[in-house]
Amino acid sequence: MKLDYKKKKIQMKYKDQFQNKQTKRHLKEILMMVGLLFILLLLYILFKDKLFQPQSPVRIIRKV
Repeated sequence: MKLDYKKKKIQMKYKDQFQNKQTKRHLKEILMMVGLLFILLLLYILFKDKLFQPQSPVRIIRKV
């Protein structure tokens, strides 16, 4: 009876450790994605004027 209790206690301990490790990994992934999205948003705000300028036909012809 005592061995079963110890075995169950050890199993619970390792289960908790594994769950903690998984949640930490998920938190890191979420933080990385939020950081990348924030950087993309900043780049869009900074360069949207240059990217989406209406171009006149004269400019298009000169580029060709």
